Amino acid sequence: MEEIAESAVHIQNGVSAFDVFAEASIVVRLVMLVLLAFSLVSWAIIFKKCFVINRHKRELHDVEVVFNSRGTALGIREIVECGSGVVAKILQHGIKHAQQLRNKKEGFHRAINSELTRAVDKLEEQLGLLSAIGSSAPYIGLLGTLWKVIESFRAVSIGESQQIASVLYPYMAEALYTLALGLLVAIPAQLFYNGFSAYVTKLSHRLGNLVYELSAFVTNEECASDSSFESRDS
Repeated sequence: MEEIAESAVHIQNGVSAFDVFAEASIVVRLVMLVLLAFSLVSWAIIFKKCFVINRHKRELHDVEVVFNSRGTALGIREIVECGSGVVAKILQHGIKHAQQLRNKKEGFHRAINSELTRAVDKLEEQLGLLSAIGSSAPYIGLLGTLWKVIESFRAVSIGESQQIASVLYPYMAEALYTLALGLLVAIPAQLFYNGFSAYVTKLSHRLGNLVYELSAFVTNEECASDSSFESRDS
């Protein structure tokens, strides 16, 4: 009875994650290290995407303000000549490409479509990796859990101790830690992936609509005579 009581007190006090890692088998340590690497990569992607999305959001807002406040031709000229954001780069690429073709309107639209696709692809960059981490981390953690459960049954079967609790405790601690670590990696990765995917889709539509709205003014005769293509040729 005293040994059981001591085991109960030991279980209640618990062990730290560092203790579990120090006493874990090679397989479980490898699982924990993989999950830790996944966590670092996923949080690096999360912080990077937050920065990129917020920057694009500010750029689109600034372009909309300039376009709406300066008037059609003047606003477009200021966006193209003075802007350094994604919208300005798309329009600049379209105008530069159009200068090399006879059919400037067709060349302009082809160029902005290509540049717009490239910009959207850049927004979606690394989201697939974040999704892969979110979907695979629980299974990797579960692998460590199952490995320790198998080891615990093996230890009980060969009779390492008279008290089952004292045999199972270290194995179960490692098993539960690996499972918890897998979930801690997967949950934020999957949540941010879903949030980023929805926001990137919305931002892509907003970017596309704004670019096409601006390009319609760039290619019409009024804007052309007011220094769009022709001012670029001079």
